Amino acid sequence: VMQKEKMLSASDLSLFCYQLSLIFKSGIPILDGMEIFAKDMMDARLKEVAQDMQQQLAQGYSLHSVIEKYKFFPVYLTSMVKIAEQTGNLQDELERLSDYYEQTDRLNNKIKSAVTYPLILLVLMAGVILFLVLKVLPMFHEILLSLGGDIPVSTKIMIDLANILKTYALAIIGVLIVAIALLLYYFKSQKNIESGDKILFKLPWINATYKKIISARLANAMTMMLKAGSSFDEALDMSKKSVGNAYVESLLEAARLNIINGSDPVKELDNLGIFPVLFMKMLKIGHMTGELESSLSKISVIYDKEVEKSLSKITTMIEPALVTILSLIIGVMLFTVMLPLINIIAAIG
Repeated sequence: VMQKEKMLSASDLSLFCYQLSLIFKSGIPILDGMEIFAKDMMDARLKEVAQDMQQQLAQGYSLHSVIEKYKFFPVYLTSMVKIAEQTGNLQDELERLSDYYEQTDRLNNKIKSAVTYPLILLVLMAGVILFLVLKVLPMFHEILLSLGGDIPVSTKIMIDLANILKTYALAIIGVLIVAIALLLYYFKSQKNIESGDKILFKLPWINATYKKIISARLANAMTMMLKAGSSFDEALDMSKKSVGNAYVESLLEAARLNIINGSDPVKELDNLGIFPVLFMKMLKIGHMTGELESSLSKISVIYDKEVEKSLSKITTMIEPALVTILSLIIGVMLFTVMLPLINIIAAIG
């Protein structure tokens, strides 16, 4: 079996689980269903899995034993399928997994949209500024020299900067590429990944929204585990990777070990200081009333909506801020070269 390390996307996992659940729901013989399932799969890796499933199930192997051979499936999915097979609830669990990955995909897309838009604006800003510095300023410089007169210090600095950038453009780009490559290499190790994730988690302006994202992901994953009959520490163990942050994952693992040793689950999570107040209040109520699964499900829905609002608000704030900054930079650059030009023309007049 060819094993590819790149994980499947949440949308692929959602479709995979949904189509697999339809086979069990349809009532047709499992091997016939698997043949149809294999033909329907568009993704090459999933088609390989489906064909392998058909062969392995015919020999009496379990579904989860086939899935766990492939490293592009998350451990969470494999564990949930294993629990479902043991409890005889595979059809319903596959449907719930499909919903879970669909919700995860929605949340991921919201985050990507919120990040992509400002990045596009920044690239456009950089392009406009570089065009002014490399093309427009040298042209103004030539005009000023041809007209004669004194060039102010501020204008001379701006033009000198433009000439430096023009002369050493390739060297500057090379240095930037090397710096980015070194940063990527540095953050490859688990320890450094954790350090990077800690910085991300503590960034001002976005840390409140990021905490909501972490809360939504954890609550969604733990709800699934609790529905499958897992204990709190088992649910936390399997769900900690779903947060997508190595720093938070290590904190959750430390809390889980304390819970196993008899500590109060709510108190342990509260002591981490990484979850919003509402998250902890609802978790505490759910724990006290024995309705933990229901509370976590509500938390997931609440913070999914909160994340959408927060990301929309951040995006709305970033757009005018970047446009204002760009306008100021262009204004200063043009004013610096236009002012001496106007003075020279006025003197000639």
